[in-house]
Amino acid sequence: MALVRPPLFQVPGSLSCTGAAPPIGLACIAGALQQAGIPLQVLDAAAEGLDRRHPLSSPIGPLVLIGLDIREIVERLDPSIRVVGISHMYLHEWPVVRALVELLKATRPHLKIVLGGENATSFWPWIFQQSQAVDYCVRGEGERTAVALVQALLEGRDPGAIPGVASARTGLGPAVKRCRNPEDLPGPAWELLPLENYLAVPDGFGVNRGRAMPILASRGCPYDCSFCSAPAMWTRLYRTRPPGQVVQEMKSYVQRYAAQNFNFCDLTAILHRDWILEFCDQLRAEGLNVTWQLPSGTRSEALDEEVLRAIHAAGCRNLTYAPESGSTRMLRVFRKRVNLDRMVQSIRTASHVGLVARVNVIIGHPDEEMSDLWASLRLLLRCAWAGARDAAVMVFTPYPGSRDFDRILQEQGLEIDDLYCYTALARGGRLQATFNPSMGRRFLLSAQKAMLAAFYAVALARNPRRLFGVLFSLLTGREETQLDQFLRTRGGFLAPTRLNPENPQTEPLGSRSR
Repeated sequence: MALVRPPLFQVPGSLSCTGAAPPIGLACIAGALQQAGIPLQVLDAAAEGLDRRHPLSSPIGPLVLIGLDIREIVERLDPSIRVVGISHMYLHEWPVVRALVELLKATRPHLKIVLGGENATSFWPWIFQQSQAVDYCVRGEGERTAVALVQALLEGRDPGAIPGVASARTGLGPAVKRCRNPEDLPGPAWELLPLENYLAVPDGFGVNRGRAMPILASRGCPYDCSFCSAPAMWTRLYRTRPPGQVVQEMKSYVQRYAAQNFNFCDLTAILHRDWILEFCDQLRAEGLNVTWQLPSGTRSEALDEEVLRAIHAAGCRNLTYAPESGSTRMLRVFRKRVNLDRMVQSIRTASHVGLVARVNVIIGHPDEEMSDLWASLRLLLRCAWAGARDAAVMVFTPYPGSRDFDRILQEQGLEIDDLYCYTALARGGRLQATFNPSMGRRFLLSAQKAMLAAFYAVALARNPRRLFGVLFSLLTGREETQLDQFLRTRGGFLAPTRLNPENPQTEPLGSRSR
């Protein structure tokens, strides 16, 4: 059995600095397979080639892949492998993953090819339509499903009735039931991955505060936002691990890998006050002297002054608020339950206690009107004046598995081609398709940049001394904010790279429309 992480993407000139980070989902699947006694090869194509870039043509313009090219991946797989599992987390990965699986099947037709991850969970009907090389997709929480599926394939049994498996031959099987006790699941098998390759370069997930490890304190999200694919992946069951278990995992990473910073990858990291306060108490008691961040976004309801002071005292330095809109009308459309006034007050308190706050908003939803866009701009400016130091303005894309995707597919006849797949990279200024009837491509890209410029102008005007902090970051490489990171890298990938123009991925893999 082999597990493969595909190469990473870079969008030249991107507004996002997200780069290389250890793949915690793949590591968790590896841990489950290892615990089940299944012989395993893990091939992380990104980590094995962090210093290499490959040009890639696409319908939205030139892109760059980071890591091994697809022929190298095929060549490095053990010849005795009978089952290959490929991590497929993001929509924009599909054209390259498709090229990889087709090359695998062409060179090793006996292989059983399995995709798993967020996009495989929801995009599986189109995966099977567009490639006959994929045999199975694992849907939802993958540990138990992956073990059952691989055991069945290695033993020659029919896996069609295994919960959580979609098959090219039989379609969708029974739904998988979520694990209600995540503390009982095996931990990530980091020892099977080239982890040091990630730790040796600047953090590509959160702000670079030293050797960074990803970690999960919870699974799932109890909310049902219309733009989010998480309910399809995780259902709405939300479960937390015991605080002490999370702290001990962090301690083990400090001891084993000299970790200095932790990025919490949770969908909703802070939901219960009692849990986060107990976690902070135990983390402080261990005296690990580490920092941690919430780069993915979290709810603001529990972030009162007591909690904010507690997380800062326990080492938290960056956290992300995710209101998504400043319009109460759009919040209803999004099914996003958030009190904006209370959130702004939380940001003000967070800034006062020393936390670096970021705010996320989405623009370009089909139902959004100009008045809603202005409301989001006003919210960003309020947050900047309250002390927020970072912002992300994302152009709407309907992700498979979300309510918005199902609605647009039905109402607008969404064409599921490669152009659609790459629209998820719109933050890089490569937007080619919009879903709002009154807001065109150029308008949304201009609005995105103008809103960010206005936010940072107000944030720096509110506290002009921060300008010296930005200059200090540029001179020293020390980062506190994502603005520091963006300016230091000029939107580029965080690892040193060299361009490799002579490889099979220079062909326009993303130019096909099926």
